[in-house]
Amino acid sequence: MKTASVILMVLFFCAPAFAGEITGTVTYGDGSPCGGCKVSASIQSGGITDAVYADSHGNFRLTWSGSNAIEKLYVSGNTVATNIRSGEHVKVRAR
Repeated sequence: MKTASVILMVLFFCAPAFAGEITGTVTYGDGSPCGGCKVSASIQSGGITDAVYADSHGNFRLTWSGSNAIEKLYVSGNTVATNIRSGEHVKVRAR
């Protein structure tokens, strides 16, 4: 029983601290990847995510605590999408 309790504690404390996640791709108007573009979001319950930067292919992964959806997705400070649920993959264009 003691071993099972220790295993459960390890699993609990090693679990990710976030519950929401989206992945996406950012491109410029001509379709080329927006590598290095800053991506962040506001959450429907209030608050904002930490910013991440798209890789050289324009791909990003954004995580946040809680199970609420994203209210607005920002690329370099401009709103590019709204109302995104956790688990979605989005394709957006930088403005």
